[in-house]
Amino acid sequence: MPIRLQVQYPDRNRIDIAPEFLERGSGTIVVDGRDNIVRIEEAKECVNLQLHLSGGAQLRIGYWCILRGVEVHLLAVGTSLTIAKQCGFNGATLITAHEPAHIELGEACLLAPQTSLMASDVHKIYCQQTGERLNPPGDIVVGARVWIATGASVLKNTRIGADSVVGAGSLVSGEFPMHCMLAGVPARVLREGIRWER
Repeated sequence: MPIRLQVQYPDRNRIDIAPEFLERGSGTIVVDGRDNIVRIEEAKECVNLQLHLSGGAQLRIGYWCILRGVEVHLLAVGTSLTIAKQCGFNGATLITAHEPAHIELGEACLLAPQTSLMASDVHKIYCQQTGERLNPPGDIVVGARVWIATGASVLKNTRIGADSVVGAGSLVSGEFPMHCMLAGVPARVLREGIRWER
């Protein structure tokens, strides 16, 4: 069954989706509101994809990705998600941005089942005395050829260098170098100078 595309205001959004992507995949793409930009190239495989943009968001998915069970919510003006070419999602993955933030995955990344990338916390937290916002949203940048193993969560304000591996069940926040193995709750660098085979 082809992908179901729902666009609330077709003339107020820029939608550029490869026909092969819609015909050969399965799932739902919902584009609410205005001024969204959606550009999706042909996928290698697309099964049970769920995308939701709510206005003023940008989504780009590169050529020849494997998208199995990916769920994306870009729910505020100024949110964006870029998935570079040849990325692979091998099971349920949740990607969310409830407030303005950018999420970027470099080329040929691999995400295992039950992974998540969350650029915001949904609920705002303030200091009672000063009124200062304590949990603002933040960007997530994942370099090329990063493997994120089963059950890992990548949080806002995170940058992972290219050719790295994120261990299963890790809770990732902060900056990490290229060619490293990181794991734990919270995640830390366990070893540098690694490489891995996809």
